[in-house]
Amino acid sequence: HSCGIRYAELGVETFDDSVLSYYNKPSTVMDNLQAIRELNVVGIKVIPNIMVGFEIEKPSMYDANIEYLQDLISEGYIYYLNIFFFADYKSDNSNDRSELKLIKSWHKTPNDRYKLEEYVNKLYKLNYYLLKKIRNG
Repeated sequence: HSCGIRYAELGVETFDDSVLSYYNKPSTVMDNLQAIRELNVVGIKVIPNIMVGFEIEKPSMYDANIEYLQDLISEGYIYYLNIFFFADYKSDNSNDRSELKLIKSWHKTPNDRYKLEEYVNKLYKLNYYLLKKIRNG
């Protein structure tokens, strides 16, 4: 690219509009897809930030996220994935802010936790594929 910019990180977080809306993200899935494609048109590869473990996340969303990412990777739009785990903190005592407690997984059933783990493993496999691609030039 003539500006020297080769990569851009985008706070995609997820490919689910209900989650983006719930957390007041100013973009939609379509906005993010358009930004990814437009950046690639000018030669900039995208590093999307993907967050895992949102409170309202449903295991049914995982396959859709993986499909979006696989399509974008196969089109050559994605350079690498930044994978983050969503952590919400609250205090047991509202007067004592030093006692912050991490609220662990919102996924209450063993099956939901298994699906979350399976989803994370798929994300890491996609990243491994991208890393191999980077190393091999």
